[in-house]
Amino acid sequence: MHKSIKELDYILEHISKKNYVEFYHDAIEYHDELFTLFNLGYVTLRERAAAEELFHRICRKALFFSSFERKLPDEFEALQKLKVSKYLANFSIFQSIPDAWSIDQLFPVIPLSRHDEKPSHKATIVDITCDSDGCIEHFVDSTTDKSLLDLHSTIPGQPYLIGFFLVGAYQESLANEHNLFGAINEVEASIDKDGIWKIDKVTKGDPIDELLACRNYDIDEIRESFTKQVGLAQKSKLVDERQGQYILDSLQKYLSAYPYLRQLVD
Repeated sequence: MHKSIKELDYILEHISKKNYVEFYHDAIEYHDELFTLFNLGYVTLRERAAAEELFHRICRKALFFSSFERKLPDEFEALQKLKVSKYLANFSIFQSIPDAWSIDQLFPVIPLSRHDEKPSHKATIVDITCDSDGCIEHFVDSTTDKSLLDLHSTIPGQPYLIGFFLVGAYQESLANEHNLFGAINEVEASIDKDGIWKIDKVTKGDPIDELLACRNYDIDEIRESFTKQVGLAQKSKLVDERQGQYILDSLQKYLSAYPYLRQLVD
């Protein structure tokens, strides 16, 4: 391993609130040196990749420590713009908060998870539709709007929840089945005089077959077509009876499924 990569690894391990500015400058020098050596053929592609990963993580740590400063240094403000994270949220902006897209309405957006930890990422939010406008890049601030939201690093296997507030029924009345993402699962909750809350009612969102029917797809025709194709495939020995039944069962499962990424309400 090249000595500059070892230096980057040392910086990543020992960077702190006290030395992050100095260590960040050192990391830039080592990173630039390795880039030059790679172009000259003295550093392998694997070493270059390792250096890029280490430098990226050092930048993230340096940004985290800089967030404790009363005024963000100019160089870290520029770095922050380069290192903006995009958080993929399991919803459709056009379905749930269309005013955020259409008239730049600002809604309070805050993380609902890990309130005992300081956020480490500056981020924007994108939805799961294929539309390039399905993103939120302006957020409520104490004095004016801001272009980035403070969020935590995600932890594999643990849900990270973000709340969008003051959207109300008005948003729902404006929404449509954009990108075939329909109404979301909803709950009605109440809190008693002792502060104990409970869920009173659960309303499930639109299944995929209903969304397709709204777009004039004939669901019975889809089932019949699949059944016919599976039958022909079985006759041609392309699939056996068990595989054919699995395909038909899967079709029914997908047609009745919820279109969003995970089932939030059972």
